[in-house]
Amino acid sequence: MKRSSHQLRSPKFLFIILFLCFGIASAQVGINTTSPTEMLDVDGNIKMSGAIMPNNAAGTSGQLLTSAGAGNAPTWGANLSNVTDITRYGATGPTLSPNTVYSITVGIPGITIQSTAIITITGNWTSDIWDDLTIHNIEMRTNEVRFAISNNTPAIGGTIYPSLAYNITIIR
Repeated sequence: MKRSSHQLRSPKFLFIILFLCFGIASAQVGINTTSPTEMLDVDGNIKMSGAIMPNNAAGTSGQLLTSAGAGNAPTWGANLSNVTDITRYGATGPTLSPNTVYSITVGIPGITIQSTAIITITGNWTSDIWDDLTIHNIEMRTNEVRFAISNNTPAIGGTIYPSLAYNITIIR
């Protein structure tokens, strides 16, 4: 049966076409998962060839890919091909009480605002700290690095993290 041009332009037909196009454009694909939560959700290892290209930029050899936060494309950052020194510092900090922010300043001779700092938290805890603790406000200064650590657990019934230890890796 041949459709007339009037049938193809009917509001009902156009609605179906628009619905199908929107449904395909906003679909979430899951690999090894039945309930994907992102445009592409992979549960397992990924093997690929080719470049990772956020915002159609492949970056250059030695660059680090840095998160720009939820909902934003990552960006290419520091180039590690010119690294002349990697120095590690470790220290024990304060006990982290619930719902508290601690500002920490560490003097490190020879660093500049162009240095890169990687800060990690270490300890022997029984709970998963990654939902509880946040490192933020990292600021490089001449001969020092400043940062803050937040204990995001509730003030009442929250987790206390005693003897917080942190490591700072400086890349120059």
